[in-house]
Amino acid sequence: MLLGSIGLAALLGWLDYLLIPALLFFIGLTLYASSRRDGKTGRERGCE
Repeated sequence: MLLGSIGLAALLGWLDYLLIPALLFFIGLTLYASSRRDGKTGRERGCE
């Protein structure tokens, strides 16, 4: 069981290089979107 988990970790270790930048991107996107809202209503943004 231990050898299987080590093997799985070795095969999936490269996912860190994909998932961490993706996480940072989506956190940045969330912060950008929340700063763009900045308390404005839909009508003030041009949305009816």
